Amino acid sequence: MKNNTNGNARIDLLKKRRAEIDQRLSAELAKSRQRDERENARAATVVGKHAIEMAAQNAAFGLMLKQVLDDSVIDDRERDLLRRKGLL
Repeated sequence: MKNNTNGNARIDLLKKRRAEIDQRLSAELAKSRQRDERENARAATVVGKHAIEMAAQNAAFGLMLKQVLDDSVIDDRERDLLRRKGLL
């Protein structure tokens, strides 16, 4: 007669491995999300910087940028900042 504890030990070992893999996968996914957030923030900074520079050089673009910002920015603190910087 076969001993069932051996099969159970194998199942327990596989469950433990799966838990370890799930934990590592979660950690890697979190790192990937953080990296994406950093890259998105950096891209927004670069785009914003160049849009502001272009608005200072091109009146039509500056007017368009002000209109877009006026229509889309709803947070009072952000609007105050943009007003102080002449972008609203």
